Amino acid sequence: MKTKKRFIALAVSSALFLLVCNSCNQKKEFIDFETVQKNDIDTSQYKGFDFVSGKGEVWKMWDKVFRACMKSEIFDDPYYFGMTNTIDLGAITDKKHESVIRLIDTNVFSQAEINQMIRSGNPASCEYVQQLTMSLNVFLNSEFSVTGVGNKDINAELNLAISTAKSSTVKVDGWQKDELVTGVLGDILDETTDPKKLKFKKDLLTEGNLILVRGAKINGFSSQITTSQEISANLEAKLKEGVIASIGNTGAQAKFEYVNKTTISVTSTGDFYIFGQYMKGKKVNVKPTTSS
Repeated sequence: MKTKKRFIALAVSSALFLLVCNSCNQKKEFIDFETVQKNDIDTSQYKGFDFVSGKGEVWKMWDKVFRACMKSEIFDDPYYFGMTNTIDLGAITDKKHESVIRLIDTNVFSQAEINQMIRSGNPASCEYVQQLTMSLNVFLNSEFSVTGVGNKDINAELNLAISTAKSSTVKVDGWQKDELVTGVLGDILDETTDPKKLKFKKDLLTEGNLILVRGAKINGFSSQITTSQEISANLEAKLKEGVIASIGNTGAQAKFEYVNKTTISVTSTGDFYIFGQYMKGKKVNVKPTTSS
């Protein structure tokens, strides 16, 4: 009887030993982030659409402003969003940017975790003034829409006045560089058993998906439009009241105001990302040493 009990005890011990050893032999996987190459971002659906594809006149104007204002803070291969985006740091998209798959928000992460992951830059001023060389009509029509009663008439008159502009400038009132601390995000996802975080992790690691890790944020800008013809009396009256236009669906707004018979000022409120940098997630067997 004793021999039988010893045999059972040995069998149980051996099984537990094998289970522990098998567990030890399984390599732990970690999340790392790598730079996105140009061919990792598909902009084919934007072909011929200058405002979004990143190689039209509007992009060139913002690129000059971006480099002049950010100087040493600029990042490699900035992706141009335009002013009509509602993208946020940590957003996971497919390579075509046709939809946002996941967001870093309180539906998935705690506010404390978000505070650790998102590093907001210090707002900085910029004295650079960009003389526009493109048709201002193209620039404004690509970014603004006037809302409110009688907006159709206001748009028509503004378009007429803007289309005759002989010169115009854009000045950024402020900018900042915001960053996602990828090391913190990786640590959270490496250790999580939470179902929502596991879904975020799965989408992060899905082939072709990208995550936004840096953003150049514009904290308002102003513009001066000099027209080649005098502004109509009707439009002058409306401009003196102040004409409000929305900037895409960003929540930011622009205000058109009367300066004199041939000058309209444009000032914006609110902020938006104009450029961003993407990375992609991958599995590795050695814990990354970088923290950002």
